[in-house]
Amino acid sequence: MKYKYTIGEVQKQTGIAASALRFYDDIGLVKPSYTDENTGYRYYGYQEFWQLEIVKICKSVGISLKELKKVLSTNDPSRFVELMVKERDSAQRKLESMQNLVSGLNWMTERYEAIEGYQADTFTKKHIHERKVLSVEAQSDMDSDALHFALHSEAEEILNRRATIRREYGYELFADELLNDTIRWKKEFLLLEEQEATERSWYEVIPEGDYICFLCKPFCRDFDIGQILNKIREQFPGVIIERVYAMEAALFFYDWQDEVYEIQILIK
Repeated sequence: MKYKYTIGEVQKQTGIAASALRFYDDIGLVKPSYTDENTGYRYYGYQEFWQLEIVKICKSVGISLKELKKVLSTNDPSRFVELMVKERDSAQRKLESMQNLVSGLNWMTERYEAIEGYQADTFTKKHIHERKVLSVEAQSDMDSDALHFALHSEAEEILNRRATIRREYGYELFADELLNDTIRWKKEFLLLEEQEATERSWYEVIPEGDYICFLCKPFCRDFDIGQILNKIREQFPGVIIERVYAMEAALFFYDWQDEVYEIQILIK
């Protein structure tokens, strides 16, 4: 049975380049079992094949050769286990990060698919649970950009810590002005995740209740809210409007005035 393998044979069986094998020898990571003093040829045995397999595994999970050599040089198996646990925990964090990214991308894709071919006169009645938000009240001298900047400044720490790309912004509109065919925002807000809300000393609540919901472009210059309200009264006679919210239907990249929102009207 053959027990000595040349560097070329090791390269063929392991897929590790001859230059890498020489480098591992030079730094003392994996040394050949025998080196011919006359020719300088390196020969490897079964023990080195096992060591090289460990090196390949460790490299594949991102462990540096320097760190691996440091641990292996201790000849302490427990140190190697510690290294594996450390890398496992790191991989778990990366996996959770990627899962959050995929979840956020799915959410974003679903939002865009939902608004394709929307019809502004299609109404649905939904029961929506209580939502916690961080809000900023609009001042008389604030345009939309100034309002959003104020909210973003207030929410900067939250957004920087958020693990997902998911962002849900919205406006509370003046309900009494809506009834007079005028759309004007009262506040802009960011929906908080449950953990984010528990960490704050203050947040605002959008109440649980029955909402009439529909997609539209409420801030578009030629949008006719009066016509929409007439259709709502026809379809839901006798309803009383308590509050009105405009939720971003998707993340916006262009003119916000031409973007689609979901209007949510709290009724009783």
